[in-house]
Amino acid sequence: MARAAIDEVAALSRTKTGPDGVPLAQQRRVQAVLGQAGARVDAAVALLLATLGKLDAAAAEGRPSTEAERGAVRGALPHAAETARAVLISMYELGGSTALYEWSRLGRLFRDGHAAAPPSCRRPTRSWPAAPHRHSRRRPYPLSSLLGPGRVPGR
Repeated sequence: MARAAIDEVAALSRTKTGPDGVPLAQQRRVQAVLGQAGARVDAAVALLLATLGKLDAAAAEGRPSTEAERGAVRGALPHAAETARAVLISMYELGGSTALYEWSRLGRLFRDGHAAAPPSCRRPTRSWPAAPHRHSRRRPYPLSSLLGPGRVPGR
């Protein structure tokens, strides 16, 4: 959805003009925002695919995934969701009043993108167990207790 929002704003910027009458596509600020948004989405997708690739490699080799591999996926998933959300917000703001109309594809992408990612995906720390009290003799939770022993997500 974030990539579609970038494409929508890029198309919109060719016809929509700023207060000075210059098309948004010719303004350096707009070009920079679009370029940065595209780079952020590409980087988040690359990170997610790389971490998932390591899990696939472990499964293909017939070995259980490591805590580090599972932890990397647990970090890459919310990173991708938060990146997409941030890009949707910046594209919505860049689209201006056009995104407010019911017929606006940009507005629909903005709404759907916020509804698609549940808060648990965006903020992984909220679903983790609370830290033990500082006077407790219990040790902090090991990573394996949070991820589950030898489980490969999605399999």
